[in-house]
Amino acid sequence: QTKQQVNYSTGYLGLKASLSPIPFFNLYALGGANYSNVEKTFTPTGQAERTESHKGFNPYYGLGAEVVAFNTVGFNVEYRKFFLANDFESDAVFVGLNVKF
Repeated sequence: QTKQQVNYSTGYLGLKASLSPIPFFNLYALGGANYSNVEKTFTPTGQAERTESHKGFNPYYGLGAEVVAFNTVGFNVEYRKFFLANDFESDAVFVGLNVKF
């Protein structure tokens, strides 16, 4: 049996489009490009540990919703799908507090 561990880091740049069906509620979609560094460390049965590193630019996309209180404070939840180097993928859910001024 092979033991395996995958670590990654990413930075991203993109655009966000939002829609406000009612004054205190926003829906939005976002997407763009990310640069990722993926390191896969594995130990095949009976062999020494090996590490492979993969880097590159790939797309990401996401969807989110925000509730705004008092026109200055927003609470949001967001899902993002990252496509990473060497066909790895990552799903992330963010919860946030935004202050608008």
